[in-house]
Amino acid sequence: NISIVISCAARVVLFAYLLIWEIAPRAAVYAETKQVLTYSVMVLGHFVIGLLSLYWLGLMCRGGLKGLITFKKPTPSKDGSFSFGGDIGRDSGEVKKRKSLDAAASGVAKAVAKESQAWVDGAKFNEETKAKKL
Repeated sequence: NISIVISCAARVVLFAYLLIWEIAPRAAVYAETKQVLTYSVMVLGHFVIGLLSLYWLGLMCRGGLKGLITFKKPTPSKDGSFSFGGDIGRDSGEVKKRKSLDAAASGVAKAVAKESQAWVDGAKFNEETKAKKL
């Protein structure tokens, strides 16, 4: 765990260094060669990866030093097996919210499937509608 935290901290420092001392001074070169989009994507990519690394570093260090040194063994279920679902909050209300989102998405998927079947059957587009458009 500590090695992961050190690598994340090093990544945050590295991306900050790259943005400030390596990438930013070369803005004029990119502007001269009219590669502003390339420069913008590069800056945005380094910035986003640096922010995500900082976020994950904060999550990993949230438990303090003891959480980094000790490994908390998960408690087995009644049948003696371990489940990843408990780690991601399967038993909390968050999953119920996700199920309602999945139900809404399946309703949209059904509507799209019905619409596409209408195109295949010719109800949406046939020779008459083609002639009207021409």
